[in-house]
Amino acid sequence: MYFVASGELEIRGRRERISYEPGDFFGELALLTGDPRNATIVAIRHCTLLRLDIVDFRQLLGRQPELARIIREAADARLEVATV
Repeated sequence: MYFVASGELEIRGRRERISYEPGDFFGELALLTGDPRNATIVAIRHCTLLRLDIVDFRQLLGRQPELARIIREAADARLEVATV
């Protein structure tokens, strides 16, 4: 999972333009579901990303229930859009 600290990224290969800016995150679906990644994301501007591996991700969710809720809600919304 990645958190955008600075810069701008964009998902490629989708009909609509989806961009990520500082404060956004991506990659949570693969960690939550165990499914392989399903998007190609490219930097539009120079970026600084913070990365969490699966072990740190699980520890963080256990220690920060509010963050866990936010991440799960975002994942649910992305899954809903993907199935429409």
